[in-house]
Amino acid sequence: MHSVNFSKDCDVAKYGEPRYNEIKDEMIHMLTRVGWKKDFVLKSVPVIPISGWMGDNLLTKSEKMASWWKGVDVVVGSNTVHIDTLFDALENMVQLPTRPVVSVFVDVWYIYPCLFISSNF
Repeated sequence: MHSVNFSKDCDVAKYGEPRYNEIKDEMIHMLTRVGWKKDFVLKSVPVIPISGWMGDNLLTKSEKMASWWKGVDVVVGSNTVHIDTLFDALENMVQLPTRPVVSVFVDVWYIYPCLFISSNF
C-alpha cells in the first residue's frame, strides 16, 4: 500500500485530485519500472490520499477529500476489499504470519532469587 501525504502542500494542492493522480501515476510507473507486475499494482496496491499532519483519511474518511475520494477496491488473496482509510488498509489487508514467533536469548543470568533474561529484539 502507498499513501499520498498532503501534509506539506495542502495549502498549494488544496487536497486536490489532480495532485493525487499525478503522484499515484508516478508511483505506479516507478513500481512497474523496478519489476512489479502492472496488473498486480493496479489491482492489489492501494494508493491512499492522507494528511498525516491533519489526520485526514488515517482513521476516518476525510471531509476535505470527500468530493473526489470514494475509496478503492483491492484484491487481497481471493477476496476483494474496499479501502477508504489507512486504518482500513492495515486492518483488512495485513495478515499476521502463521509461523511461530521465535525469540533468541542472548544472555541468561541467575542472581538469587531472580532470573534475568536478555533477548535480542
